[in-house]
Amino acid sequence: MKNCWHARRLVGVFSLVMAVFLLSPAYVFGNGFFIYEQGAKAVGMGGAFTAQADDPSAIYYNPAGIVQLQGTQVMGGVTLISPSSTFRSDGNVPMGTAAGQKTDAVDHTWSIPHFYVTHRLTERVAMGVGTYSNFGLGTEWPKTFEGRYTTGAGKTFLQTATVSPVIGVKATDKLSLGFGPTFQYLDISIRNMALLAPPVTNPARNLEARLAGKDWSYGYTLGLRYQLTPSLTAGASYLSKVKHDITDGTQRLNSVANGSLLRIQDAAATLTTPAITSLGLAYKLGPLNLEGDAQWTQWSSYSRLRADFADGTFSQSRKDWHNTWTFRLGGQYSLNKYIDLRAGVVWDETPIPRRTLDPLVPSGNRWVYCAGTGINLGKLTFDLAYNYVQDQDRRWDNPSGDVRSSATGMVTHVRGTFEGTHAHIFSFSTRYRF
Repeated sequence: MKNCWHARRLVGVFSLVMAVFLLSPAYVFGNGFFIYEQGAKAVGMGGAFTAQADDPSAIYYNPAGIVQLQGTQVMGGVTLISPSSTFRSDGNVPMGTAAGQKTDAVDHTWSIPHFYVTHRLTERVAMGVGTYSNFGLGTEWPKTFEGRYTTGAGKTFLQTATVSPVIGVKATDKLSLGFGPTFQYLDISIRNMALLAPPVTNPARNLEARLAGKDWSYGYTLGLRYQLTPSLTAGASYLSKVKHDITDGTQRLNSVANGSLLRIQDAAATLTTPAITSLGLAYKLGPLNLEGDAQWTQWSSYSRLRADFADGTFSQSRKDWHNTWTFRLGGQYSLNKYIDLRAGVVWDETPIPRRTLDPLVPSGNRWVYCAGTGINLGKLTFDLAYNYVQDQDRRWDNPSGDVRSSATGMVTHVRGTFEGTHAHIFSFSTRYRF
């Protein structure tokens, strides 16, 4: 009876939080559009958490870890990401830009909430449910941006919300397993300019194209945790790809001159979020915990961005992203029973080849420098973290920079460099143990 009461309380609290979560914006300008910041403790250690997985965010990082959590635990928080990027043009006479002219992306601070509940049923079985936004994108450039005719280069938002109920089982004294389905909601909105005929500076010859769609789909998550020695732990997790078939989308074309709606029609598209495999090894020596993780992301699932319209036409942008590796190193030092200190570093490989780079996601290989702290007050814990993301400059000179009009065809070609791309990440989580 006691376990049933705990389970009912878990479901009730989670249902309320999920209702709020789906109404909250959760976008980010990421490498690709993957968001790994799903718990402040892990964020403070650079996401090197697959083997440790010792708080309720294990539902995301490695569901096998929930078996080690005592009683009922609730954890919630938010990660704030503030990105910046600048485009330096090579110069373009038809577009009215001089060589060296710079355009800054519109500044935003995006919020990514997370919420988890776990409950230990027996010494060997635990259950949990979490919600998080692990894929998202928020990119906006000024309306005068030289690359405004490229698909999505005006204002693009991609939001996901994933619900993940999991079971953790302690198969042996050393081996724990975790598994469960994932139910993912996706909402995407893409805007850019379309040119009817030159000159580009004439508002009457410009349209704003908008494409929007939503979808629910599903996948699954798996986890494994093995205690090699009393001080050495190995972990592995797998998050499956999720295919979204958007069948009730819409395309709108608006006049730039007066804002009037010129056309609206149904649209359909397919977008697949990639599968992710993480491997981790953690070592504990007294108050010191160290972990190294290697993460593989199957970005080859994102080969193109295509929308098919009711009138038989379509819009397509080649992506051809490649699979990537990310390497994470992090640690925690317990200063005393109240304070934990954390740090980490990440090397993150870009999935975007030079031939398809565009303003939608102009990121390169990146380094991430991480720090954090935990404050332990008995049953209550507060975790804080900060990351600085330093991105590689990227050269833009490929077919996505072609500017064409429906009347005359090729007008000009935009080229230049995305530089100074970086982000500040702040994460906060709080956990309560019943």
